[in-house]
Amino acid sequence: MLDVSQRVNTEDVGWTIDAPTAVVVGPFTPSVFHPAWLAARWLISPDEATAARVQRVDPACARIRCGALTLEVTPGRLRAVGADDASSVLVRDFVVGVLTVLEHTEVSACGINRTLHRRAGPNVWGQLGKRLIGDHPFGLDLEGAEPCSVTVRGRRSGSPAEQLIIRIDPSDQLVGGGVCFDFNEHFALVPTHRSASAARDLLLAHWETAQQHFVGMATLFAGRMT
Repeated sequence: MLDVSQRVNTEDVGWTIDAPTAVVVGPFTPSVFHPAWLAARWLISPDEATAARVQRVDPACARIRCGALTLEVTPGRLRAVGADDASSVLVRDFVVGVLTVLEHTEVSACGINRTLHRRAGPNVWGQLGKRLIGDHPFGLDLEGAEPCSVTVRGRRSGSPAEQLIIRIDPSDQLVGGGVCFDFNEHFALVPTHRSASAARDLLLAHWETAQQHFVGMATLFAGRMT
């Protein structure tokens, strides 16, 4: 069993891409999520608003890059993504701030997620496949057989989340080969407690533990692949 109870040094693994992510499901108005609106509510600083890169802000979608934070908002979902491990708390605090400002939003679900990509030699994924499915998967004689993806669904011990989905794939972002670990912990709010404050409380209570768990699992598993 993998022991992820203690903090690990992620630099030892060398994550090329590290994206802590928060997702909130509920009714949003993308057109209001302009950097000037965010700065007026102290969700970002005036300097950050000036330097922000606006890809799109209209009734259908808002996409903004502000320092280490990337924000995407549609009428049914808000998604904030960090650029590295250091931005993890930034992501949480930004989304908590949005939910505080939009306190009357009826949030139906939220997610604590993380995606990590690590460079790996061209044979690493094949070696992983051998461990998972053996030389003759399903008793068939298939040449060059290897899994295209591995997905595991369950619940993290001590978490009130509905489910945690872990997916491991060959990285589609790294030239020369790599492995991607994707963690998606889904919190469904019951109809009688669908509110911005309920989602905010979940993020504040479980963000750090979940992110530590995700990185620990990926780091230990990646160590077994070398």
